Amino acid sequence: MTIVPVIKLDSYTISKCSEFAISRIRDSYNLYRFRGKSKYDKILSDIKTGAMGEWGVYYKLLSCGYDASEPDMDIYSDKCKSYNCDLELGDVRIHVKSQSLDSCSRYGNSWLVQKSDPMVLDPHYLDLFAFTSVDPINGTVNVLGFHWADSMKYSECAVPSYRKTKLSVYLRNIRGTLIQL
Repeated sequence: MTIVPVIKLDSYTISKCSEFAISRIRDSYNLYRFRGKSKYDKILSDIKTGAMGEWGVYYKLLSCGYDASEPDMDIYSDKCKSYNCDLELGDVRIHVKSQSLDSCSRYGNSWLVQKSDPMVLDPHYLDLFAFTSVDPINGTVNVLGFHWADSMKYSECAVPSYRKTKLSVYLRNIRGTLIQL
């Protein structure tokens, strides 16, 4: 079996991610504003990047012979949103964290988590992070590795407006402990 280092998403999947982002921002703009984000185009880009990251991790797992659940592309109302995992691999709950190449060039490889997320407050031993770098222009996803939530180290966000509700994970702090497939 060939292990694919960088996943190239097909045009159908990219289109699904774009449609998902447009539908989600329509229903969730106020929630994003509450969490410290206010620029419509940035929120739309972040949602698409996240969806692309989920599909990239899904295809990466498939390429390694794993049978994971597909990403959930349903739209939920703000009050029905949860901290549920993005993918399931048997009993393991995978939470995908994605960053665009543009964001990476500004802040270095880093990902945001909500301070109120149960994976931060009281992580379960079967919760696993998947960290990705996404190139939305070329439709590629680099799955950088996986890390168990119960041994994650968090840092303060580089962006001051996010510090109230978010923490950061920096690749430089976890590089040596990432699980590779």
